[in-house]
Amino acid sequence: MTTKPGVWRIDYDGLGWAPAVYFHDYWAPWHDLPSGDHWIGAYPGTNPEAVAYSVLVMADDPNIDLSSAKITYSYLVDNSVTRITWNGVELPSSSATGFQGTPYILPTPATVPLASGLNRLLFVTSNQVDPFGLSASVTLTFNCGTPVSSPQPVPANPPWALVALSGLMAACVVGMRRRGRMKGQ
Repeated sequence: MTTKPGVWRIDYDGLGWAPAVYFHDYWAPWHDLPSGDHWIGAYPGTNPEAVAYSVLVMADDPNIDLSSAKITYSYLVDNSVTRITWNGVELPSSSATGFQGTPYILPTPATVPLASGLNRLLFVTSNQVDPFGLSASVTLTFNCGTPVSSPQPVPANPPWALVALSGLMAACVVGMRRRGRMKGQ
C-alpha cells in the first residue's frame, strides 16, 4: 500500500474525512521516498494543527490466518507524526521525521491485530503551517491457508476386472499371431 490518491482519506482539525489527493508538485522541499510513493496532502489556507490520514484494508477471505498479520512501513511527513495505529493499537513512530532527509523506517515488522472485514491504519500528524502532507509505503503480510479436505479414497479396480483385462490382452495376442500365419500362406 502506498499513499495513493483516492485510496487514503484525510481529516484535518476534525472537519470530517475526505478523499486524499496527490499533492507533490506544490511544495518543492518535500523529498520523495526511495520507493517513489506519492505525497498526499493539501493547502487549505487555514494552517490546521491536527491532520489524520487513514486507509481501510479489507480482510474477508476465510483462508487468511488473522493471527499471522505483520506490518512494515516507512514515511516522510510535513510536519511530524504524533501516532500511528492499526485498529486502535499503537504502532512505533518517530516525531523527529520530517519532510526532508531520511524517512522513518519501522526497524522490525510489527504484529498487528487483523480482523475479518475492515481494518484501519491511521497516521495522526501535527502540522505547523500550510501545506501538510504524508508520503508512506506500507506492507501488510499474513499467511494464507487452503481449506483442508478429508482424504478421498482412490478408486481401485476389482480383482475380476483385472482378470478380464488379462484375458482380453491374451486374446489380442492370439489374434495377432493368427493373422500373421494367414498372411504367410
